[in-house]
Amino acid sequence: MRIDAHHFFWKYKSGQFTDKPQGQFDVLKNDHLPHDLLVSLVNNDIEGSIAVQNSRSDKETNFLLRLSEENDFVRGVIGWIDLENPNIGQKINYYNKSRVVSFRESFALYDDPYFAVRPEVIRGIELIQEYKYPLDIQCRADQFPAVIDLIHTMPDQKFVLNDMGFLPHSPNSLESWKRLMPAIASFPNVFCKINGLFMMQKIIGMNDEKIAFCLHHIENLFGAQRMIYGSDWPYCKVAFNYKEQIKWVEEVFESLSQDEMDHIFGGTARKVYFD
Repeated sequence: MRIDAHHFFWKYKSGQFTDKPQGQFDVLKNDHLPHDLLVSLVNNDIEGSIAVQNSRSDKETNFLLRLSEENDFVRGVIGWIDLENPNIGQKINYYNKSRVVSFRESFALYDDPYFAVRPEVIRGIELIQEYKYPLDIQCRADQFPAVIDLIHTMPDQKFVLNDMGFLPHSPNSLESWKRLMPAIASFPNVFCKINGLFMMQKIIGMNDEKIAFCLHHIENLFGAQRMIYGSDWPYCKVAFNYKEQIKWVEEVFESLSQDEMDHIFGGTARKVYFD
């Protein structure tokens, strides 16, 4: 089964995306709901998808769960969680047995390079581990040392690194990313999401050659068995149409075997989120 393991849904509200470059992001300024995505999935032989939180709210997670329950092809939801919430155990238990397949927090939203090893954060992740959920994370390269320390202390927790771990914070971000990614990839409980391509192209301004280098770097470090494709739909429309993005990724990885491609486009997602 081919799976798009990272996309978003929303009902558009005036004022959204004011933090994004105007003009090119206008394509996002309307509702994006399951029926809008379904045609793209069918046309690309994708049988299932995973909806991901776009805002830091329980209300949105519940909204995504309703959409998943109403649309069988939305196989699961990655919901937001406040790792420092003293009542995090109750929150996880509330979503247990639902279609939540993982929780997600953006370390990158915090200025603190050591956010990952705050005692409250570690306690929250320990509770996520007790319930056997993966944790999707976004982080910057300057946060990698703390993330490495965190992962080292939790070998039984599955971590999914979103956006290939590439969220630049300085002109030297690419070099820092290249230097530190091998340490993160050395942990077998870390998986890497192939998403964020629209951001790399349209927000950061990277050309196709540099983005392809990043993809190859990830494949060399993680191997296809620990890579997960996600379209970022509808954000991907800023840079590609849905089919173009998939085709481009397939072309970058054209030297891989069919078995390896099957892992990237669904097999690894099934192992991480559904097994």
